[in-house]
Amino acid sequence: MRILNVETPGRYDCLYVSAHAHDAALSNAGRILGDSRRGLRILLVTLFDEGEGVRTVDALPVDHLLLGLPAAPRRSPAHRSFRSVLYGREEADDALLPQLAARLDEIGNRTRARHVFVPLAVGGHIDHRLAHEAALRVFHGGAERDVFLYEDRPYAFVPGAVSIRLGQLGAWLPPAALPAARGAGLLRFLFRYHFSPQTRTHLKGLRERLRCTSLAAGQWREARAWRPQKALGLRLQPVVQAVEAGDVVSAATACPAGLAALCGSDAGFGHLAADYSRRLGATGHAERYWLMLPQRDDILIAPLAAAN
Repeated sequence: MRILNVETPGRYDCLYVSAHAHDAALSNAGRILGDSRRGLRILLVTLFDEGEGVRTVDALPVDHLLLGLPAAPRRSPAHRSFRSVLYGREEADDALLPQLAARLDEIGNRTRARHVFVPLAVGGHIDHRLAHEAALRVFHGGAERDVFLYEDRPYAFVPGAVSIRLGQLGAWLPPAALPAARGAGLLRFLFRYHFSPQTRTHLKGLRERLRCTSLAAGQWREARAWRPQKALGLRLQPVVQAVEAGDVVSAATACPAGLAALCGSDAGFGHLAADYSRRLGATGHAERYWLMLPQRDDILIAPLAAAN
């Protein structure tokens, strides 16, 4: 790994946008290591500084650019509550969006990356939401560039969490992708959410955990109205990336502090990742990405025609 300053980036094949330094190791390790073996040049851009340093991605063959912008608790006192981080939004968050988009636009122009990877923002962490929104102001799928939304781990391990996020985005999916978007029942979702590593680690006290579980249940109910074949939002196609188990483990063990906070241990993360891979239908470890398809002209025109 090579640490860059903001003026350094040249041409790269792949650009990863990450809210925090550990997100790429947790969510994209297999894809990054596989692309590196194919000889692709990879740039990882970390937007927010949580004071955790760069050792979280030491094992990844990437050039690493740290923008050092204030993470949620430093931006607003309200975000000192993890409930606010997951479900809140402050003026300071929205004020940062234009700056984030401008920085990513500059980096995109410098790197001319053919493949761009952006957080889907599963789980709702405000830093991940801002990274998602700022990146999509700049990067659009099309003939010149592939844009993938990656599933934020460990949040995506909760059954139904990805489906809820796709519903929030009003994503349109092709017919063959409908099974990939199938959600979980409410009781199963709430059980796994309540006992997920991030909930047990960051939410202190039973009352606070129950309040967040109630908010999560509300999101599940709202997502039930989502109809992927009739939605007018992002057009997405799921892509399951089979990866070698050793790739996931080698990258994950590079950030034991991050894994200890999020999953309890390296073994805990490996167990969750293996279980999720089986749910994706893979025989080994796998990661799922959502490729942005070009927007249909009739979807863009239809709302205007309906207003006439």
